[in-house]
Amino acid sequence: MDRIYLFRLCLAAVIGILCGLFRLTGIVGGLVGISGLVGYSLFLWSRGLRDRAFEGIIEYLGLWLTIWTLVYVEYASL
Repeated sequence: MDRIYLFRLCLAAVIGILCGLFRLTGIVGGLVGISGLVGYSLFLWSRGLRDRAFEGIIEYLGLWLTIWTLVYVEYASL
């Protein structure tokens, strides 16, 4: 695994934790998560890494949604 892929997964984890802690629900949480993904993809696109801009999108979405759900549920039970 390279740094771009690992950074994308770390970004998904951080955004998932923030969405869960701030108790974002529905479209607001979705917009936060998708905007993080789009922002990073546009950053890579502008750096000339067009072929790498969309690598790991499924992993990003899965990790972000899983961590968001786990943190949201655990934080609600406190």
